[in-house]
Formats: sequence, structure tokens, C-alpha cells
Amino acid sequence: MHLRVEAAFHGPLIAISMERTHPEKKYQLRRMLLINAGTNKHLPSNRITSIDPRGGALVTGPNGVGKTMTLRLLPLFFGYLPSRLVSGGDGQKGMVRFILPEETSAIAFEYQRGDEGELRLAVMRRDRIDANAPFYRIFRSGWDQSLFVRDGIFLTDEEVTSITCTHYTKKLTSAEYRAVILRSTLISKDKNMRALQVEHSFGPSPLENLDRLVATMLQDTVSFSDIIQVAVSRVKQNIGANTEHGKLAFKQRRSQIDDWISRRRAGAQALERAGDVTALRESMERTVAYENKIRATWWDADALKKLKEEFYATKVAELAELDRLWSLAVEDEGSVHLRLTAAVLEADKKHAEACRERDELQAKWRHFLREDAQGWKQQMSTFASLQSGLLALERQIDAATLQQSDAIKHYGKLKEDVRTRASEDIQALELSKKSPSEEMERNHLQIEEEFERTIAELKEEHEGAMLALQESKDAFTEQLGEWRQRLREPQPSEDALEALRTANTSLHVHQKRLLDAVEHNRRLGAVASQTKQTFDKREDDLHTARSRLEGAQNALAVEIERLNPPVGTLLHALRNHPDQGWRHSLAKVIDAGLLMRADLDPSWLEEGGTLYGWDLQTQEIESPRWVDDDQVRVAIAEHEHAIGVARVRLAANQEELERLSAALGSAEQAFTTDSAELEVMQGQAMGLGNAVEQAQLEIETQKSSIAATAKGRVDSLVKDLADLSAQIGRKSTDWRDQENGLQAERRTLKDEATRKRNATLQTIDDAIAEVRKQVGLRCRDIDIQMNEHLSAQGVNVERLGEQRQEADDLSRRIQAIERHRPLVKEWDDFTSTGGESRLASSRTRADESGSALEGAQDQLLQHNIRWKTRTEDHGGARKHLTDEMEQLQKDINSLQTLLTEIGIKPAQVVSTITLRHSVDQLRGRYQEERNELQKAQSAMSTKFHNLRNELLHGERQLGKFVQDWMNQRVDASASTFSQALELCSCHGRIAPEFIRPNNLELRTILANIGSLHATISNFESEVKRVNERLQDGLSQVKCFERIQDLKLNIEPNFEDLGFYKKLSHMSTAIRAYNESGAPLEENVPAPKEIVAALSDFASVLGNDGSLEVNLGQHITLCGSVVDNGKLKQFKREKELVSISSNGLSSILRITLVTALINTMRGSDPVYVPWVTDEIATFDGPNLTALMQMLVENKIDVVTAAPDLDPLLHPQFSQRYIFQDRGRVRVLADRHRLEPAKLVGAPS
Repeated sequence: MHLRVEAAFHGPLIAISMERTHPEKKYQLRRMLLINAGTNKHLPSNRITSIDPRGGALVTGPNGVGKTMTLRLLPLFFGYLPSRLVSGGDGQKGMVRFILPEETSAIAFEYQRGDEGELRLAVMRRDRIDANAPFYRIFRSGWDQSLFVRDGIFLTDEEVTSITCTHYTKKLTSAEYRAVILRSTLISKDKNMRALQVEHSFGPSPLENLDRLVATMLQDTVSFSDIIQVAVSRVKQNIGANTEHGKLAFKQRRSQIDDWISRRRAGAQALERAGDVTALRESMERTVAYENKIRATWWDADALKKLKEEFYATKVAELAELDRLWSLAVEDEGSVHLRLTAAVLEADKKHAEACRERDELQAKWRHFLREDAQGWKQQMSTFASLQSGLLALERQIDAATLQQSDAIKHYGKLKEDVRTRASEDIQALELSKKSPSEEMERNHLQIEEEFERTIAELKEEHEGAMLALQESKDAFTEQLGEWRQRLREPQPSEDALEALRTANTSLHVHQKRLLDAVEHNRRLGAVASQTKQTFDKREDDLHTARSRLEGAQNALAVEIERLNPPVGTLLHALRNHPDQGWRHSLAKVIDAGLLMRADLDPSWLEEGGTLYGWDLQTQEIESPRWVDDDQVRVAIAEHEHAIGVARVRLAANQEELERLSAALGSAEQAFTTDSAELEVMQGQAMGLGNAVEQAQLEIETQKSSIAATAKGRVDSLVKDLADLSAQIGRKSTDWRDQENGLQAERRTLKDEATRKRNATLQTIDDAIAEVRKQVGLRCRDIDIQMNEHLSAQGVNVERLGEQRQEADDLSRRIQAIERHRPLVKEWDDFTSTGGESRLASSRTRADESGSALEGAQDQLLQHNIRWKTRTEDHGGARKHLTDEMEQLQKDINSLQTLLTEIGIKPAQVVSTITLRHSVDQLRGRYQEERNELQKAQSAMSTKFHNLRNELLHGERQLGKFVQDWMNQRVDASASTFSQALELCSCHGRIAPEFIRPNNLELRTILANIGSLHATISNFESEVKRVNERLQDGLSQVKCFERIQDLKLNIEPNFEDLGFYKKLSHMSTAIRAYNESGAPLEENVPAPKEIVAALSDFASVLGNDGSLEVNLGQHITLCGSVVDNGKLKQFKREKELVSISSNGLSSILRITLVTALINTMRGSDPVYVPWVTDEIATFDGPNLTALMQMLVENKIDVVTAAPDLDPLLHPQFSQRYIFQDRGRVRVLADRHRLEPAKLVGAPS
């Protein structure tokens, strides 16, 4: 947006410079500048215009050009909210968006602070995000066009702050700016705001509510509430009261008073629980008694545990001896078992050889029987006859087939060839039977050799391993004996034993001396305690006597003062009044606390029977005692007598107290000295006891360490020996298993070789049978062919066939005999070598070797049975021992568990328990004692929790005190006994540490109540003084002929406050409390009377627990004015508005506000710009008088009128004419015309 510069002449209108010289020191708004502001055409003005209010400013121009709207902007200088001037509605924009249509739009106020060079520039702009929200910045300079325009372009706030070198404030909200410019009370806690007030405020003193007064005249009305707020703010400044929005807050909240009452009640109730504390202590004593019994049970359990451990060590030795003997038996058993096993192996070997020989002979015998060798031998004798018969048949066949001899030979030759080849094949197959048998013999021999070699290697390895294990076992057995001896008798070092003997001797000698010292200290303590009790009682008597003396003296002073009151007090005025009728009327209703006040200014007005308009039947009220002078004199005499008696008692108590003080000092000194010596001895005894315990601990530690080490080694060695024995047994078993496995493997391999040979022989036999079968089939085929040929040649084939069949049968028999000739030869060889007798002998040897093997195996079996029985017997004996040890270990563990259940090691108690006592009996005893202890603890816990709950859950502060006490002195996880002990101690400290602070807080509460009463009284007095100054200001305004004697009375009225009377009653209760001497009893709950008074006073406080007095609501306004010689009064705003004609009513309101402004600014040279609209409604004389009055009262009037009488123009130093689009021109007198000059930049 570009800036347009205009200069124009229109009759007397001419642009002139607005620069003026004001050398005097003043606080004044110099000018208001509108930068690119909104106009009546709802468009930005695109210019800078200014209004100078100094000396008065008149704005003229046609209707609708924006005169009134522009002038309404002046209250914004004081931080008045734009929304209160003109609010958006009915389709109109809000005030801020209308007057500041763009971000470059601004309103600037240049003002002077004191010296002429001390200028500031307050700038108002709209927020970039919320166009209806304004913000302010204050620049430490006067008007500077470069802050708004650069190169003919208007600047935004961000652009200005980024380029300017002028110091400026942060963005201020309307409330913050108002607090700075008016130097009013700060709501914000920002410390920088105070510095901004000092640096940039409009006046040197606070001008709180000035914005409201200026806006009041703009709105053509006067608000009584604004006048009251101004008066309240002046009173606050004068008396220095720190109240927010004219409200007086009572420092003491109702909740605080209620809390105090609750704490007082709780403290009193807590002291009444002393009986419960005594019962709790008795339960604690019973608990301690049963705990001592359980301590004795602990030592019995510890002693029995040690006996069990010693007995367990004995059983461990027995078990080790049993294991040693068993290891020797295992070694012997290994030797016997090896010998028996070797015998079994030898017998098995012989039996195997006998069986092999028998099996071979028996296989041959069965072969001869199966092949019928003996029958074939008999048939050998018929071999020659069979050959002869065959030759005869062949001749017959040859004769029958003579003619076909060639053919028959041919076929015969074929058959012979077939048989020859078959015979050769069969012979070859028969010869092949020898090879499998020979291979079987070789395999059997190889299996036996491998078996013997493997057995020898394994036996050598087994014997070496057994020897190594036995050597290790012997070494472990020797070590086990040594460590068992250490376990049975662990021996600490000689140095540790000597240290224990020395420590015991020193402790015994010192304990004798300590017992004597304790008895002597007890006697001295009893003397000091008795002396202290006597001294405390006498000191209490002295405090009581002094309190009574002071109370009597105070009462005497009060009575004397009432008889001869000081001049100026209310009672002095009453007593010196000629009419003493007040004794029967006013005295009955007036608060006695007001009698001695000198600030009430009492005066007699007139006789009447009303009290502030209230009619009371005082004859029903008894006259107070202070009214009767005779009673006062009697009271004075009584107080004087009481003072004399109190002084005598005080002197006697002081003398006795001094004597007791000396005695107490001597007794306490003697007790303190002796206690210090006793403490030193106790410390030495503790040190000696610690030395004994340390020596014992060192011995026990050494023993425990040695025993633990020995036990660990014994257990380890026993385990190692058991492992070795187990290894030896496993080695023997493994050797037997390996040997049996090898024998089984040998038999399996030999059987497999035999089976393989038999299978091969069977295969050969099958092949021979197949060859024979094929020969028969081939020969039959040849015979068929031959018969067919012969039959074709006429030969009797059937007969020939029969002959041939018979010849074939003979031939087959011959061949069979010839084929079995080797079998017969083998049979002859077998029989010639005694084969049958050898077979019988081999059977006998096999049976005998079998019997021998069974005998050896039976011996091994019986040995194994006997060893198994012995092993079972050893296992039973060992199990018995281990069961005993296990039971002992269970008892030891049970006793350890019992010790753990009972707790840590208590003080030593001598035990007489033996092994005859069972663990169950001891545990039963402990259970019974524990049950009794639990009953005692339960009773103690119940009493403890009941008492603690009463103290904790009653009143919150008492509960916190008790909780804090317990938390600081005992952990929450501590025992109930420890907590109960601390709770008893805590109960004893409730009086000095809870009730006493509560009583001290009572003093604070009472002081706050007195302060409230004094503040209200000061406020009343200051309101009256402000009212007097206001009357003085009004009396100085005498510029109007028709308006005279204008008065405005501002009067306080607190009588309608509900708490006011209770506040008076509270003051009386406070005096009675102070006079009773109760404040001296700091450890005793406050009297019930003051508690009741406080409770009654607290009942009038607000529901939120506080008391807040709106001072403005207790100020009444009324006034009067003489209008044309007639007195007119007003008590409400409507009456003031309609008190006269519109013009005179406006003048009257202006006069009132002027007087208020004078009251506000005092003597400070603060010039207030004052905007009023349509001033032309005043006539000439009244306007002249009004302007004169405003000038005299440092008020710069800014007004607007469409057309004001030119004769009235001289009343205004500045005159402007407004035109459309925000044009503002300066109107000057002809005789004052100067060369044309731009207004501001530009206009």
C-alpha cells in the first residue's frame, strides 16, 4: 500500500504545523495519530492523521464522516477495552477490525512524562491471527514516522521491530497495557511489568480506574459504581491495603480455623488416651517375658543341634569304616570271580572241542546213514552179475536190431556221450564238496585264535584298571582317616585361645566395677529426679502466681482506666457529658472494646430513642458493670488486694524456687558427672564384651572353618570312595559281560561257518540232482527218436522197448553202484578206523565236558548268589546307617529351621538339654511358647493399632504428626513392639510438640482476627478522609451561577455485615482469654470458651472457607446541589441524571467527575484528555464557564459538533474539520494563518 500526500485549501481551512512548545513539567497526551486507519467508507485511509488534545480540541464536519468514532478512540490510550466502546453486531464489524482494517493499520498516542524531552509513543495494532484482538507496544521516543512508513509503504509490526533501533516493549495485552499506563495494581507476577510501569506510566502516581472515568463521560453518564471504585482505590493507596478489585480478604481461612479446632479437639482426646498407653506398655512387658522364654528355647535348640551334629560325625565314621571293609570284600570277590570265570572259560573251551569232534563224527555217521553206505556196500557184491545180465540183454537187442545196428549205435553213442558228460559233471561236483569243509575247518581255527587273543588283551587291560582303582582307593582311605580326625576335633590356633582367656578375665573384673557404678548412678538419678519434680512444681506455681499478678494488674489498670478514661476516648466523652442517660441506654448495647478508642470522634447530636434508625427495648437489657462507678471502685479494691496477695505468693515462690534451683543444679551436676563416668564405663564394658565376643567369634570361626573344610573333604572323600567301589564293581561286571559276549560271538561265528558249509553242500547236491534229471530227460528223447526210426524199419519196438527198459534198469543199478563206490570206500575207511567206537567216545567226552562246564558255571552262579546276598546285606547295613544319618540330618535341619524361625542369635542362656530330648518335644515347647507370645503380641498389636488408628485417623494434622514421628524413628517394616514403643514415646510428646504449636497458632489466628477488625476500622476512617477531600474539591468548583453547593457524601457502612457483631464478640473472647492466663499454659489444650467463640466466628465465613469483604459494596453515595436556589438531593444514578435540565445535568456530572479526578491525581501535573460529544447543547455562558473550569482543573476537552458557533471556537486551542475517507484538516483563524504545512506525514 502506498501513501498518498495531500495539501488543499478550502476557505479558512489550511494545513498547519501542530508543533507546540510546552516547557513546563507535565504529564499530558500530546497527540493521537491514526495510521492507515479505517474510515466511514469502510476502506483504509491510506494516510496518517493526528489530533492534538492539548488546550482543548474541536472537531467539526458533516454528519457521517467519522467524528464521533474517531474521538471514541481516545480512551484506548488508557487501555479501555475497544469492545466496551463499540461492539460488533447487526452485520457490523467489531471495533478493532473496523478501525484497524489491515496489519499495517495502527493508532499511536504520543505522550509526555514530566520534562518535555521525556516522550513516549504508545502504539495499538490488531493481532495478526485474531483480527478482533488488539495489542500494544510502547516506544521510548516521540512520534517517528519511520516507525510506520518506509519508502512510501506502510509497515507491519513485525517489519517495524525488525528494522528499528528505538527501544520498545514486548507485545502487551489490553490488561497489561492498562496496568502499565495507569500504574495500577498488577495481577501478573511478571517482575518486568513493574519496571515497565516505572518507565512508561502516564502519571507519577497510580491512576487506577481513570479509564473508566474517561469512558464514563464519553458515554454521557456517571456510574455510581465507578465513583465507588475510585474512592476504594484511593483508600487502598492511602492506607497501603493490598486488596484485589476492592475486596478485603481475611487472611485466616475458615478451613484453617476449623483445622485448629479439630487439632485442639484431637490433642485433648489424645491426652485422654493415657490409660490406653499404660495398657499397651503392660502388653509389651508380657511380650518381652515370652520372648525371653523363646530365647532359652533357642539355646536349647542350638545345643541339641550341636549334639546331633557330633553324633552325625560318629555315624559318618562308621559309614566310612563300613565302606572300607566293603571295598576289601569287593576286591576279594573280584579275585574269586576271576578264578571261577577262568574255570568256566576253560571248561567251555574243552566242551567246545569235544562237541566239535563229536559233531564231525556224528555228521559223517548221519551222512552214511542217509546215503545207506552199508546197503550200497552189500550191492557191490552183485555188481558182476548185473554186468553179465546187462551184456546178455544187449546181445538180444543187437540181434533184433542187427539190420539197424548202425542207427542203434548212433543213438547209443549219443546216449553214452550224454551219460559220460553228466558223470564227469557229477564227479566234479562231488569233488567240490571237499573245499567247503576245508574252509569251515579254517574258519573254526581262525575264530578260536581270535577269541584267545581278544580274551588275553581284555584280561590284561582289566587287571591294570583294577590295580589302578585299588591304589586310588587306598590313598583316599588314608586321607579319609586324617580328615575325620580333624572333623571330630577341630583345633583353633593357640593365639585365639589365649586372646579369649585374656578378654574373659578383663571383662569379669570390669563387670564388678560396673555393677557398683550403676547402683551409685541410680541413687544419684533418683535424687535428681525428685529434686526436678519439686522444682517443676514450684516453677509452675511461680508461673501461676506471676500470671495471677499480671492478670490482677491488667484488670486493675482496666478498671482505673474506666474510672478515669483518657481524654479523647469514647468513655471520656460519655463520662463528661452533662446528660448521664447513656448509662441506661447506650451503655447496654455498646461494645466495651470501643470505650477506650480515641478514633471514634464521639459527639452528641440530639435526643432520640433510635440507634442508627433502629428502636431497641434497652430496659430488658442488664446494665454492664463498668457503668456503675461504685462497682468499679469495689473491683479496683478487690484487684489491689489480689495484687498484694499475688505479690506475697510470688516472692515466696521465687525464694523457694531459687533454693530448689541451687539444689537441682547440684543434683543434676552430680548425676551428669556420674552418668558421664558410667557411660564411659559402659562403653568400656561394651568394648570388653565386644573383645570377648570377638575372641569367641574368632575361635568359633576357626573351628567352623576347620570343621567346614574337614566336613567338605570327608564328604568328598566318602563320595570318591563310593565312586571307586562302584567303578570296581562296574569294571568286574563289565569284564564278565565282555567275556560272555565274546564267547557268544565265538559260538555264533562258528555256527555261521558250519551253516555256510552245509548250505554249500546242499547247493552241490541240488546241482547233482539237476544234472541227473537232465541226463534222464535227454536219454529219453534219444530213445524216442530211435524207436521211431526202428519202427519205421519194421522192428518190434514194443518188445525191443521192454528189453531196453530192462537193460536201462540194470545199467542204472550198475551206474548207481559205480556212483556210490566212493561212499562205500569212505564207509570202509570209517569202519576200518573204528569210526563207530570213535563216535561213541566223542559223545562220552562231550557229555563229560558238558557236565564239567555245568559244574563250573554252577560254582560261578552260586558265587554270584552268595555275593548278591552279601551285597544286599551290606546295602541293608549301609542303608540303616544312611537312614540314621538322614534322620540326624533331618533333625539338624529341623533344628536349624527352628532356630531360623525363632530368629537371630539372642543373649546367651545356659542349656541342659541332652540327646534324650526329641526335636518334636522341643518344637512343641516352642509352639506353645510362640502361641502364648502370639497371644501377647496380638493383644499388644490390637492395643497398638487401636491407639495408632485413633491418633492417625482422627484429625489430619495429629495423624501427620504421629506418622512423621513414627517414620523418622522407626521403619515401617520394624516390629510391632518397636513401633508400639515409639508410639508410647510419641504420645508423651503430643503435649509439647503438637498441642503447644497449636496454641501458638491460636495466637496467630487471634492476631489475624484483630488485624481484620483494625483494617475495617482504618478503612472507615480513611473513607471519611477521602470524602472530606472530595468535598474540598467540590467546594472549589464555583464557575456556574445556577449550580451551587454541590456535595457528594461517600460513607462506609459495615453494620449490615453478618460477621461484624461476631467479630466484636470475638474481640471480647480474645481479651477474656488473654486475661485468664491460659496462653501461659502452652502444653495444655486451649479453654473450651475460646474454642466455642472461634467456632461461632468461623460460621460466618464463606462456603469456600474464606471471608472476603467487597469494600465497594459497603460504601453508600448520596449528595445534594442547589439548582436555581432550590436544594435537590440524589441517592441513585437516575436521580442524578434527572436532577435538572439535560445541559445542567451534564455539567453537574462533569463537575462530579472532575472532583474525582482531582482526588485521584492529587497535586501531580497530570492533564487528562476528556472526550465529550455534541458539546453544542450547552449555551454560551455555561460552555464558557465549563471550559474555564476544565482548564483550571488540567482537563483537555476533545469534542465534536457538526456546526459550532464560530464565536465559541476560541475556547479550543485546536480545531479540526473531518471529511470522507479519513481526511482531517486544521482550521485556523485568519490572523493566525501561516504558510501551508503538512500535518504529521502526510495529512
